[in-house]
Amino acid sequence: MTNTAEENASWSGNAETIVQLIQAGDPRGEELLYAAFTRGLRYLAIRKVGYEQADECVHDTFIALAKKIREGALREPAALLKYARTILERMIVDIH
Repeated sequence: MTNTAEENASWSGNAETIVQLIQAGDPRGEELLYAAFTRGLRYLAIRKVGYEQADECVHDTFIALAKKIREGALREPAALLKYARTILERMIVDIH
């Protein structure tokens, strides 16, 4: 396996673990979710809405993402990263 393939396989396992923990009501799932996504989502938010609104936008995205996972709206845990980005982009559209 190449490095990229190994990273993708590793990420898929991490995403599945995060989703399972959140759906089970385990607070560690949300901690892992926050740790995995905060930096990247904040970077994207800063580029789109600026520093002043970025943190609030990321926080709202995190809350919405965790809620959607608890509700079972995420059918494919491997798509967690894309799902998070989609929610962030919708938050940004709402701001504008």
